[in-house]
Amino acid sequence: MERSPLPYEWHLPFSGGGAEYVPDLGVWLGFAGDSHRRLCAWDDLDAAVEEERPPTLKHQWEVTLPEDWMAISASLVNLGEGRFCIFKLIEEVEGREDDDDDFLSYHPPKMLALLTGVEISPGPEQEGRGGLRLVTHKSLYYVFTQDKIEWVL
Repeated sequence: MERSPLPYEWHLPFSGGGAEYVPDLGVWLGFAGDSHRRLCAWDDLDAAVEEERPPTLKHQWEVTLPEDWMAISASLVNLGEGRFCIFKLIEEVEGREDDDDDFLSYHPPKMLALLTGVEISPGPEQEGRGGLRLVTHKSLYYVFTQDKIEWVL
């Protein structure tokens, strides 16, 4: 089967757990790139498709992690009224100096679930793109242990 040629070609800009449309703000929110470090807002995808152009990046916020934490995946859960929970699956690798030689040896990585509450609301205009403001609230994490659940009744 032959693929019909499109008059334009572009990829969806978000990765990981997809994106969430927020009608009150008129943007799509999601994570960009494989590092899951940037929470981004893009304009309406319907308009982008109609105008045959990629969606426009409106805002991006860096979501930093400690140096020895690496995000494996990220998802955004809409809690309503501009409030969201960012869920990140984290791998923590602890390094320590080996007494016998100069090489860095590693402990097995720990797996964590990181939950961060954020609120996104209209804010001041930025470079003609409309304004959004991100407020970060509390973060909690859970360390997964080696215990396993055999079955649940």
